[in-house]
Amino acid sequence: MEYKLMEPPFPIKSFKEMNKKEAQLHFDWFIEQIPRRMKQLKDVFTLSGENADELDFSVDSLVKLWTWFIPKVIMALKTEQELMAEHQSTPDWLRNAIKPEKISNKSLSIAMDIGIYFAECIRKSHAQIQWGLRTSPKSFISVNKPILLGFKNNKDMDSAIILNNQAIKVSQGEKNPTALYDLYKVWEKFI
Repeated sequence: MEYKLMEPPFPIKSFKEMNKKEAQLHFDWFIEQIPRRMKQLKDVFTLSGENADELDFSVDSLVKLWTWFIPKVIMALKTEQELMAEHQSTPDWLRNAIKPEKISNKSLSIAMDIGIYFAECIRKSHAQIQWGLRTSPKSFISVNKPILLGFKNNKDMDSAIILNNQAIKVSQGEKNPTALYDLYKVWEKFI
């Protein structure tokens, strides 16, 4: 099964460059996509021989989903253009750390959808947590991005960043099947 990337049907620029209207347009489109993204995730889960009923947005389902995903983190070779751009934007003293591989687009796309699933698990269990966006300050790492709002101490959750970081950990050899469950428990302390 081809895993379709989440691509808006309109031109998109970096989140930091978006104005409020563009950020709201993207946000509205993103929220509309959640059911489709969850269906695609469940479909690929089922096609691999798993039972999609187990993906019920419970905290325990995070262990099953992450265990399933860990072997699906596939590496791909970077293109010459990617390597050159990375080389040019990296200080001399760090250039020897540039790796020729990256996580494949398919793996990152699945991780993005798992990020949405993770956020939905929290949202469905805690009514005060909702999708939203912050359009300022521009220095905010998740400015204009769909994030979860409603946590204590003005904390916001960018599930895309969280899952990207978790996929990177897997690509570096960390195979903790309870990683998402553990993260859920950490975030639950801020509810």
